[in-house]
Amino acid sequence: MSNYLSVLSAGAMVYDVLSGDELLSEMCNKVYPIVSEVGATLPYIVYRRSNIQSRAVKSEDRPLSSANTAYFEVACYADSYRESMAMAERVANLLDNHSYTYTDDESGATLVARNIRLIDAEELWQYDAYSQILTFEFKV
Repeated sequence: MSNYLSVLSAGAMVYDVLSGDELLSEMCNKVYPIVSEVGATLPYIVYRRSNIQSRAVKSEDRPLSSANTAYFEVACYADSYRESMAMAERVANLLDNHSYTYTDDESGATLVARNIRLIDAEELWQYDAYSQILTFEFKV
């Protein structure tokens, strides 16, 4: 197996960053990939990869690799508008303008997000909750 993970594994990085933050854990009950559990208790976060873009590049450590961009939506659901905003602010502080290295525990393979940027945000009432939906661009 390769020592490098593809952009497809970036969701594991998102999960580690969000679920591993002590302050965010105090603000929300759980972080879910793609969809929450039936009957999930507010407040919670759901994230998903919404798109990827790829282009081939040469690098010293890999003769031909893909420079990828992944787009993730992170939705913060809460009973109150203020609570959803506080969670969204914390998520933005954790991800926007940061770089992370993720290492898979089983294989030891790594994935490096060189630059993460907040590129869009919307808010709405959905599933009987206030929701802040943040879109991030991950350069991998």
